[in-house]
Amino acid sequence: VGKLTYVKNLKEKGKVYMHNNVLLLWVFPCDIFASFKEVYILTYMFNGQIQRYYYDLNKINYEYKSVDNKNDNYVLIEHKDVGGNEYKNIINIYEGKLNNIGNHLSSLSSTWYKNNYSKESFDRLKLNLASYFKNNIKPRPKANDIMWTCFKGDKDKYINKLSGKGYSKCHVECSARATNKYQHKNTCAYLCNRYYNPLLKNYFIYHGVNVDEEAWALSELIQWLFRSRIRNKEPINLYIPSSRMRKLLQDWLEK
Repeated sequence: VGKLTYVKNLKEKGKVYMHNNVLLLWVFPCDIFASFKEVYILTYMFNGQIQRYYYDLNKINYEYKSVDNKNDNYVLIEHKDVGGNEYKNIINIYEGKLNNIGNHLSSLSSTWYKNNYSKESFDRLKLNLASYFKNNIKPRPKANDIMWTCFKGDKDKYINKLSGKGYSKCHVECSARATNKYQHKNTCAYLCNRYYNPLLKNYFIYHGVNVDEEAWALSELIQWLFRSRIRNKEPINLYIPSSRMRKLLQDWLEK
């Protein structure tokens, strides 16, 4: 009863909302921004972020700027959409039959993991991962060189099932951010196909806010990749079997 009273009080204060009788959502109070004359937020790929959807939902005015270096000073300039062309030649993306498991648009999504956990295709994914590290990178990477990710599942069951000899302790959560702990890693495997939470997506769309799901998925992928040594503009190897996620990355690298 105490917990329900707490939620009831939050709802009365306009901090918690019920959407379609299925989603109970806590919303950061937007009136806090009115306490400041100006607010500067340093981020990246803003158009694909939940942060942008939140501002649009609450009619919070913002200016979207880019950062430029002029005479060794960083300044704000008019926004320009910058791709990843400067990283194109230092990301070695695997192309081959190990990618076949990700050919469908929904392959390797969180739903795919749930539906295929006890099937042969999940075992195939593990074999593909082990084969990539063992047979496709020369010289063969050591555990210290490797970082890989997948969806966690209850009690890390997906991670545990996909783990294998030589890389079992090299998993880095697909939502990892704000850490330099892995900046020496040069061999990466991204086994996720990211889709925006459908409940949140429907919530924003219901309120007239456009959700760019592809931009969000790309921003999550890039955030994870930049945990590796690519952040220092050093070359990396990458296995990314989802055809959808691979194309998003390749298109970005061509910009």
